[in-house]
Amino acid sequence: MNCFKSLLNNDRGFILVLSMITMVALTVIGLSGASNTTIEVQIAGNERHYVQAFYASEAGWQHGVQAIEGMGSPPTVINPFDQSDPDDESNFLVDEVGNQVLIADETSYSYQTFFMEKLRPPPGFSGDWATFRYGSVGTGNGLRDSVHESMAIVEKPFEVGY
Repeated sequence: MNCFKSLLNNDRGFILVLSMITMVALTVIGLSGASNTTIEVQIAGNERHYVQAFYASEAGWQHGVQAIEGMGSPPTVINPFDQSDPDDESNFLVDEVGNQVLIADETSYSYQTFFMEKLRPPPGFSGDWATFRYGSVGTGNGLRDSVHESMAIVEKPFEVGY
């Protein structure tokens, strides 16, 4: 019993044990901080790829709108002999244009334009005019399979009664 009491009263080696416990605690804190930093870097990279895909899709629909604005005539008629109802939208061919454009770093966009509907003449125009509504969809493809899709609707007047 005396031997056991003398071991409990002995402080030799206490600093060594305390420093080892402190080193283990600091190592755990350091490793968790490094792991957290790695995850944050991955999140930032994914965000960058998503933003690239977003802006690529924006460029896509804008490219499609430019193609629509450059059109010199309304959509072609599928069945020119069926003029019983010229306002019937099924008589119009869905003009679809699609192109893929490579930007940089394997980031690309594609766009598609399509006819949606024929509307009444725009304000201030005679009955020989009609407004045609088109859609333009842009799809942006970034790195790491990031994809974003945007859509715009465009109305364009055309003279139809000539």
